[in-house]
Amino acid sequence: MPRARAGRAPRPTVTDAGVEWAPGIAGGTITVTAQPGTGPVTFDGREATAGYWMKVGPTSPKLNFQGPYTVQRYGDGGIKATGTKKDGPVKGLVVNRITFKEIGNAWVKGGNGYAGVHLNYVSKARIANNSFVNLENKDVPGNTHGVYLAFNQTEKTPGSNENLVKGNTFKVISGDPVRASDGSSGNKVQDNVFQKGRDYEGKIRGNGNHGMFTYWAFPRADTCGKGGNTFSGNTYAVNYYNKKAPAVHSGTDTGRTCKSVKDTGGNTYKR
Repeated sequence: MPRARAGRAPRPTVTDAGVEWAPGIAGGTITVTAQPGTGPVTFDGREATAGYWMKVGPTSPKLNFQGPYTVQRYGDGGIKATGTKKDGPVKGLVVNRITFKEIGNAWVKGGNGYAGVHLNYVSKARIANNSFVNLENKDVPGNTHGVYLAFNQTEKTPGSNENLVKGNTFKVISGDPVRASDGSSGNKVQDNVFQKGRDYEGKIRGNGNHGMFTYWAFPRADTCGKGGNTFSGNTYAVNYYNKKAPAVHSGTDTGRTCKSVKDTGGNTYKR
C-alpha cells in the first residue's frame, strides 16, 4: 500500500485478478464501499491478462457497489452480472459513484474489452452516477461498451430488462457507450453525459460508432427488443471517430429490422 504524504490521506491501490461472489443469505444485501478515512481507493487489474473486477450471479446476495473508488486496467471489464435459467435473473444490483477507467485491450494486452458494467440476464439494476473513461479496444474497437445489456449466451436466457442507466458520464468509449441486445427490453438511459476526451494514443475522440444507445440483433439471438428501451434527457457529442452519430440506433448482423430503442426527448447534441 502506498505511503501517505504528510498532511494527506493515503491512496490505497489493490491489485488482483478479480472476485466472484458466492451464494449469500436469502434476502440479504451487501454494500461494497471504501472504509472511511482510507482516501481514494483504486482496484487495478493490470497484473491479470484478462478478466473482470467482479462477477455476480443470481444466488449472490443483493450487491450495492457504492463509491467513490476507481476500477481500472481490467482486460475484459469491470462488473459482470449473469443470471441463469435455474435461478433466474440477477436482481437488485446497484452500481453508484464508481469510475471505470482504462478497460479493454488498448490498455491490457490479452483482454477482450467487453464493458464497464456487463449485464447478462439482469433485471431492475440501477447504474447511476458513475464515470466510464477510456474503455477502448485496439482489436475490434466496437466490442467494448460502457454498459452492455444482454443475455446469458451459454444458456440462451431472456435478455436484461427494466434496468436504469442514469446520471453517468461516458468519455471515450470505442464501442457504443450503451448497447442492448438479445431481446433486452424496458431499459431506460436518462440524464447522462457523453463527452469527448483523449484516447490511449492521446488523440481527441468521442464515444461509439452507431449511436449513444443502440440495440443490435445477432445470429446468437436473432430477435428484437419488445419495447421500452428509451433515451431521454442526455447530452452527447461526436462519436469515437469524431463524426456525428445518432442518439439512438437499432442495427443488425442478420438482416432483421428492429426499432428497439426510442429517443423520447430532451436530448442535446453538443459538438
